[in-house]
Amino acid sequence: MYHPRLKGSHYEMGLHYGELLRKGGQDFSSVLQLSQEQRDFGIACLSVCETVVPELCQEIKGLAEGLMVSYEDLSVWLLTMYGHEPIEKALFVSPVVDMERLIVDMIGWAGVNEELLQAKGEIPTNFGQTLSWQYLCWVREHPLSGWSTPTAILYAGQDNLTSQQTIAGFSQTHHDYSNISRQLQDLRRDIMVSISIL
Repeated sequence: MYHPRLKGSHYEMGLHYGELLRKGGQDFSSVLQLSQEQRDFGIACLSVCETVVPELCQEIKGLAEGLMVSYEDLSVWLLTMYGHEPIEKALFVSPVVDMERLIVDMIGWAGVNEELLQAKGEIPTNFGQTLSWQYLCWVREHPLSGWSTPTAILYAGQDNLTSQQTIAGFSQTHHDYSNISRQLQDLRRDIMVSISIL
């Protein structure tokens, strides 16, 4: 499989990759035919995306130009490609099930507080993440609600981002099939032991 090596700005990388796909004969016209419901939802998602991760949107702009398709159409398709199909069951692998909890924990790990984050807007950390007051506010305004899909969680025992207590709380609230999760954890442990022996 060919993996392109991209460099430059986010826009330039998207443009180059879009040109490669177009030259390779990729045609997106059939998948960009969306219902009005998908389009409305995708446009709402796009406005959030442009605020929270503008670099991603710049890359999509370049990709759209390289493919010679509409930026809005491509963005809406990428942001809604699985958003309107019913999900019968789900498997989460070491998921972040409480983003607010994770951000608050990261604020503590960075040795700062919410007041300082609010005053500065963004604070880079020594563990590679940039804390964002705007993102924390967005997460608080949009909590996970209404998740009723039967879900199994494969939780890594050494996961340092999400505590077992947080996973247990999610499982109780959102109908986790914990017996399946335990079986999958046992399977994962066996696989990891096998890999380490090799």
